[in-house]
Amino acid sequence: MSKFSGIDATLISALNGKSFFSLSPTESENGVIYFEKGGFNNSVIDANSIFSESSVSLYKSQISDRTDIVSLKANAYHLYALSSSGVLYSMGGSNTSNMGRTVSGEGNEPYKLLESLTSVSKFAPHENGCWAVKTDGTLWWCGSITRYATSSDTGQGTVSSSNGWLQYGSDTDWLDVYSWTPYPTTSFAIKGSGGTEYLYSCGYNQYGKTGLGTTAGSTYGWTRVKSDSVTNWTETIDSVSCGYYSTSIISKNGKLYLMGEGQYHGCGQGTTTDQLYPIQENTNATNWVKTYDAGQAGVFAINSSNELYASTWATFYYEVRPSIVDRTFRQCGTDTDYEDMRFINNNNSTGAEIIFKKSTDGNWYYNANETTYMFGGSLGQSSGADDWKTINEALQGNDMTNTADITDILISFKLNNQTLGEVITMSISGST
Repeated sequence: MSKFSGIDATLISALNGKSFFSLSPTESENGVIYFEKGGFNNSVIDANSIFSESSVSLYKSQISDRTDIVSLKANAYHLYALSSSGVLYSMGGSNTSNMGRTVSGEGNEPYKLLESLTSVSKFAPHENGCWAVKTDGTLWWCGSITRYATSSDTGQGTVSSSNGWLQYGSDTDWLDVYSWTPYPTTSFAIKGSGGTEYLYSCGYNQYGKTGLGTTAGSTYGWTRVKSDSVTNWTETIDSVSCGYYSTSIISKNGKLYLMGEGQYHGCGQGTTTDQLYPIQENTNATNWVKTYDAGQAGVFAINSSNELYASTWATFYYEVRPSIVDRTFRQCGTDTDYEDMRFINNNNSTGAEIIFKKSTDGNWYYNANETTYMFGGSLGQSSGADDWKTINEALQGNDMTNTADITDILISFKLNNQTLGEVITMSISGST
């Protein structure tokens, strides 16, 4: 099945003579903007009929004019976007039931970014739909959650929401939710309050990344992560990053824990031993603020001094890595301006190995391990961990006035196919 930026694109043939996503192909620098390696050219089905002559030179296009989007996430078929007012929007394939949308027909086509759920505080696409935590602490889901629960777990007598969203159980203390969408698909949630913000998991147990002491089968229903075979883990949790092989976790007291497969980052222990329960990384630091599981490239983490560390095994993949790679956490370069980062998070491959950094100056930069044509111009390989490029250096067409207006960046593969290279989707406030 063909996909557009990871989104089902079989509907494109029906758009002959229409503007894509019902918008003109514009070089606008606000709203939700799509970038493609090398320009659209003939790589998109019926590109010429959709974009007419502009398809030859168009490298970015506005797919939604919403300027209030603060978070972008996707699975293989659909894109979800959360606004600053807590409205969750969705777009993508023709199966709207997996997008949580109840209205269809003219004006509500699947390829338009339209309202899906309100009063949302956190969300995470899963394999065939999405999870959402509402502002009242309830947990909701749309699509099919057969990988994560049974009908008796949901309190709804079903694991398939064919029309809109359904509440999961009746608890009102859900805080956050996370998911690794491709195989082996796994979901995590933080639940509790006032010192009981504990971690739960469900889905495939491969590599031990669910933290339940097993690498086999699946876990159905949200289950408390363990510290050993019989004991619930009592660490209070701030955030989670889940990947293909493993899971990394930051606690409320700033500690970094890992669990899962040991080959690619050793869970920060300097070995290749798999960890079936959460284990603290080698430095025992208590000042971690963000973590990013990057599959075979390792695990990256930012501390409160805005330094970047990584535990990895390879001297390739990303240019951003420690000078010594020994499956322990070591600093990447010397920069001290890391506020946030974006890696590809719905596919285990790295493609042209592009990553983004949000700096403490408010702007976004990127580092490429291969020559890339992502934004139309040619940008050569970065020369190390501190060699971050401005987006305008490689952007063909109008420069961005202020990359601090970027509120989120999503990296995926064109048509969900890694051999076709990355595509980038950005949400931009357009405040300038």
